[in-house]
Amino acid sequence: MFISENASEYLSRYSDKCTSFYPFTKTRNIIIKEKKARGFYKKPRWNISVVAKEYIPYRTVITEIEGDIYMDYEYIKDNFYTHPEMDIKIVYKDEIMQRMRAQCRSNVALCIIKEENSINKKNIENRENNKKYKIYLIATDNIMEDEELIFNIKNISNGICSCNKIEYCLQPV
Repeated sequence: MFISENASEYLSRYSDKCTSFYPFTKTRNIIIKEKKARGFYKKPRWNISVVAKEYIPYRTVITEIEGDIYMDYEYIKDNFYTHPEMDIKIVYKDEIMQRMRAQCRSNVALCIIKEENSINKKNIENRENNKKYKIYLIATDNIMEDEELIFNIKNISNGICSCNKIEYCLQPV
């Protein structure tokens, strides 16, 4: 995981927004599932989605996400997530994040967690490596077995809602 210099200074100043200790016992099982689309098509269409393999309770760490952290003005590309409270972008490289859909009603969110490393010979030379940040995917709602994991539309780069319910959609048109 890469953190730019400006982003590491920013995160060290606003360390209260990064959770220093997050209690969890294990990561939950999620899978990428392919389902055949409904309806009749000459060529069969497949919908790829990320679903929970087991029940996931509220505020549980689902998995660790591989990605880089940049400031808002440093990095502009397609696959990024803007943090709702801080001025940073999380560029994800994970296949799970690339397959996840975005809707106005989400059940997962990203969380940056700060972990303190023990001092050893490598860290004595470079004091900046004593603070390590990790990115985790956290459940913001109770997720049942075989339920799809969905991101919040406001924090995704493309900004297109996929709920297909115009009268109930929370995203302004």
